[in-house]
Amino acid sequence: MGSCASLPERRIVLLGSKGDGKSSSGNTILGEKVFTTKASDNSVKAQSARRKKRRYGSKITIIETPGFFDTNNNDKEMKSEIIKALVECAPDVDAFVIVLKVREYTSQEIGVLQKHLNKINKNVFDHTVILFTFGKHLKGKTIEEFLKANSQLQKLVDKCGGRCHVIDNKHWKRRKRGNKSNRVQVKNLMETIDKMRNKNGCFTNELFQKVEEQIQEEIGKMNGENLPEKEKQEKAKKNVQNTMLEQAEGVTAETLMDALLNAA
Repeated sequence: MGSCASLPERRIVLLGSKGDGKSSSGNTILGEKVFTTKASDNSVKAQSARRKKRRYGSKITIIETPGFFDTNNNDKEMKSEIIKALVECAPDVDAFVIVLKVREYTSQEIGVLQKHLNKINKNVFDHTVILFTFGKHLKGKTIEEFLKANSQLQKLVDKCGGRCHVIDNKHWKRRKRGNKSNRVQVKNLMETIDKMRNKNGCFTNELFQKVEEQIQEEIGKMNGENLPEKEKQEKAKKNVQNTMLEQAEGVTAETLMDALLNAA
């Protein structure tokens, strides 16, 4: 836990499996299409988007990670995208949002989910919110009723202090009021994140701090270059990403994702 670097801005990291709606959720939160949402896309992807206009009281930065449960793929691209996400997270983030689809889960799927979640440091859950997608699949039930019938998912929500919301990136777009409105649900999500941040601060760890130091060092090397500050920042991040990728030779994608989530 740490103090937030910039209170007027929310930095949110999306975690989840391919097909559960991470990209669409990022677009719904930002209120514009920024992320590629084709279900056929490879899960090897880390994207960051910054909304220039204020939304729900502040600027919002969304960092979408590669498939959280798909890190058995150890190719160079997967590792590169996880490192990109790590660099984007420095020096801290306001919230991790675990994106899960509303559906029936088999005991095997719950087991895989639990296996990954068990590795996450307990402190991370103090900065985590669960976001269920495909809300239409609730078929008239409330999210509380859905969880009541899924004890393992309820335990996960409990781990996150009961912080849980539901959206439907396709069917709840147009309604402006009520529980079946993405506009209402995202507003509630932002309020939950603000309350969580006010109580627990922002999340940071030694790696995030170290990455930020490296970024600042790279920017310092460009003092003689006549470049806009934003361009210096992006160039510095790219240099740090390349250095980290070289250092990660022989390290698995799963280990890198563990590092991002401060795994125990």
